[in-house]
Amino acid sequence: MMMTHFLSKNFLSAILMCFCVSLSYAQPTWEMKKSPVTVSFRAISALSQDLCWLGGSQGTILRTTDGGQTWQQFRIEGTDSLDFRDIQAFSEEKAIVMGAGPGTDSRIYLTQDGGKTWKLTYQNTLPKGFFNGFSFWNAQEGILAGDPIEGKLFLLKTQDAGQTWQRISPENIPAMKPEEYGFSASGTHISTHSPQMAWIATGGAVARVFYSKDTGKTWQVSDTPMLCGESSEGIFSVDFKNEKYGVAVGGDYTEKNTLRPTLIYTKNGGKTWKASKSQSTGFQSAVAFAAHKTIVSVGQSAEYISYDSGKTWQKISQTGFHTLSLSQDKKWAWAAGAKGKIARLQISNTAQK
Repeated sequence: MMMTHFLSKNFLSAILMCFCVSLSYAQPTWEMKKSPVTVSFRAISALSQDLCWLGGSQGTILRTTDGGQTWQQFRIEGTDSLDFRDIQAFSEEKAIVMGAGPGTDSRIYLTQDGGKTWKLTYQNTLPKGFFNGFSFWNAQEGILAGDPIEGKLFLLKTQDAGQTWQRISPENIPAMKPEEYGFSASGTHISTHSPQMAWIATGGAVARVFYSKDTGKTWQVSDTPMLCGESSEGIFSVDFKNEKYGVAVGGDYTEKNTLRPTLIYTKNGGKTWKASKSQSTGFQSAVAFAAHKTIVSVGQSAEYISYDSGKTWQKISQTGFHTLSLSQDKKWAWAAGAKGKIARLQISNTAQK
């Protein structure tokens, strides 16, 4: 009787333990969406599980309002050769899209009627100008970063939801190193956090993070242990959970499976950075915080998820994406990449460790 009770108790404990473990390590799965195009996507902005805007090569802009079952495609006159590298959606009707390219190819367009019409709100006129990405503190204030002009980051700021843009004076921006620049690979090399924090990551000769505590008026810069030194190496994406804790990913986009540092983190708002002791994820081009301690990261050859603020990472799949965006409720991740690839990931019912 006692032995039977003991076995039953241990059997139940084993079952409960297995159940708990399976919950803790429940893996989300990408839902691949049928794309109407085969272009390369590097711009994405998701607002919910249903609403997502995309931007890509050949002047392509897409929007879905039904979770990717159907897509609307928009064309802006005179942009067929442009490469849209960042997009910011505010609603089903309003969005801002950024073209990245040399000289006048770097532009910003705004729609307020769901893509029916688009207004050019800013066009670069500097021969060495090249836009890389933007980020918004709220529905009105945002900041854009571009390649250096005369040794300083080129920064624009809007205070009216992208209708007008003003250049931030380079006077209070630290000088960049020779062959240091930002990457326009995913629209996520720049990050903001309310009410006034901003971070801009770089690569090339060095991999550093510029950070501001006053919506871009003044800046400081910190070195990082991220892989760097070549034109293809550096930090490609940065995101912050709050004003103190942030993560950054990158590496070498020509070396997908490098064992050198591709994951770094900070606990003091970007003042200092450390390399993650977790296993290498290889090159990653976009990272974003979800709810609780969950982080999602994507790259050309694999995608990863962390349930402990980046201490350890689990591979989700080897689908391969360029860019990533989380819904406003942080329960859905949207990703996109080469050859028109688009997918959605539900992370709301994933158990936390």
